[in-house]
Amino acid sequence: MMVEKNMNDAETEVREYLVPKAVVAPLQGSFNMVRNRLGEVFDVPQAQGNAAQAMQWWQKQSPEDQLTLRFILTGLASPALVNNIAILRGDTALIETTLVQQSLRPDDPCFLLGEDTGGNFKVRKLPSPETMAGTLLMYLDAGVEPGVADFKFEVNLNEFIVLLATIDLQRRSNTLSLLEHEEASPQLKLADVQKSIADGLQYPDPRWLIPFVLPILPAKPNLDWNAIWQAVYSLSTRGIVKISDDKTTVTLSEPGALLASEMERRMTMIRIASFGYDQQGKAGSTTTFLIRGESLVWYMDVGAASAVVAAIDLDKAGELLMELFKPSAAPPLAQAAPAAQVAAPKAAAPRAAPVAQQPARVCPDCGQPATWVEQYKRWYCYRCKKYLNP
Repeated sequence: MMVEKNMNDAETEVREYLVPKAVVAPLQGSFNMVRNRLGEVFDVPQAQGNAAQAMQWWQKQSPEDQLTLRFILTGLASPALVNNIAILRGDTALIETTLVQQSLRPDDPCFLLGEDTGGNFKVRKLPSPETMAGTLLMYLDAGVEPGVADFKFEVNLNEFIVLLATIDLQRRSNTLSLLEHEEASPQLKLADVQKSIADGLQYPDPRWLIPFVLPILPAKPNLDWNAIWQAVYSLSTRGIVKISDDKTTVTLSEPGALLASEMERRMTMIRIASFGYDQQGKAGSTTTFLIRGESLVWYMDVGAASAVVAAIDLDKAGELLMELFKPSAAPPLAQAAPAAQVAAPKAAAPRAAPVAQQPARVCPDCGQPATWVEQYKRWYCYRCKKYLNP
């Protein structure tokens, strides 16, 4: 799906182009477009299609559309930065799209990329990444000026997952109390926290925090009882939760309760996974969440070993978005495949060429080649938008 603006302005009239996947590779070859390593991650058939049919499709396009389509084809061949974006509005509308930036200059045009069920790319050209940043800020604004709070902490990934599970559990407890016409208990059983983690890892329901966060984690958490207890104890020493004297229940402290209340009444959650290359030619990624609660805007930066949670204002959110949408360096050029391989039904070399001489991996779910992300030392499937198991 594509991002849409609920505003009566010119940006709602941006045209959406349908580009058959089958014509992409033949047209890129006909136009001698250079491919880079990042361009190999898109779900483009690598077998050389019917060049004549592709050119017939091209010639049916108007001269004005051909200019835009050539820009899109070039971006698919050699992007500078790829940003997978998911937006959950309330608990009813999930919007997913990919922002593709072709240029290292932050003010140059870019485009949003989606797919339909008919084998076509759905593409919208944007004047610059700032347009997308403005759209995301609109979701965070929600028509009500957010407040300001001095709230920031950093935890390791186990603590982060346990905290999200506790917040999810608190939300379930409050919902159940409403259904049963009872007063919600602030105390949560540690055994229920463990079950909340298991449920979040099993059921891909993005309306809950753990399933919404899970796709961008460098590895699927595997928390046993001891790991959960250690995480809860660490959170208690940071003043985020409190543990009962008998060590069987946990209660959110005042800061933890504020975060849980904001997450329970959230209006919008935004997940951004950005993939590119650094100046040394190494693949890297950043994973960020922006959440509009009832009164505050929340920022979560998830790294390879830790996560930062902070309350920020809209100006800071805009700065963070523009920083995320700023490529660091041009990806290395892709090595051209021999002609015999290009004409084969399936390319012998994977589209997502690995770095650091890692052996190639294929996603077990969709069968597409995966991409090696050096920062996390993990393989990532762009099609399924998740990391592969070790």
